[in-house]
Amino acid sequence: MKRLIKINKHYLTIFWIVFIAVIDVITRRNAQLYFDSEKTFWVIKGVLGLTYRTNYGGLFGLLSNWNYFNLSSMFISVFMLVISFVYYSKLHQYLTLSLRFFFILLTASLLGNLPDHIFLGYARDWIVWFGPGVANIADYCTFASFFLLPVGLILHPEITWEKYKRWSRTRSIKIALGLHLFQRTNNNNQIPLTPPNHRS
Repeated sequence: MKRLIKINKHYLTIFWIVFIAVIDVITRRNAQLYFDSEKTFWVIKGVLGLTYRTNYGGLFGLLSNWNYFNLSSMFISVFMLVISFVYYSKLHQYLTLSLRFFFILLTASLLGNLPDHIFLGYARDWIVWFGPGVANIADYCTFASFFLLPVGLILHPEITWEKYKRWSRTRSIKIALGLHLFQRTNNNNQIPLTPPNHRS
């Protein structure tokens, strides 16, 4: 009898976050090494091209003239990462495919941007497209996540702030940090998050 391999969806989620972030960092490095900042190689003329740019601003080069953007973006990225994982730890059992992809793409974009802002003080962009500015993989992940979140919330209105506040009443540090998601149990189920005397 064949033994089915059961993959922990939380490990799979973390895998995709790390995988996308690593690909993002690698492509930035390769763009810096091999692409000409003075020229653009067009894959599709006027639609998609490859180049190299240094970006001292945010998404698609916005706020590039703000002197404190790099420092602010590091604090915001770390803060958003913490909030993102806490939110996931509270509501992971409600996440549909669209909401899970929202979490993966947003978190991967934050992780992919951190090395540039910490060690270089700017972001390395390399994708020329028909929209504003020059982008990288993290930019498109953030852009896509902005669409996935409202779609997921509209299709599944049970993911609400009131529901989040119910789960946030727990006093367990392990649950608050999301560490319970990786703890093995005898029946292979996750530790229940429902606080005592919880009513649906």
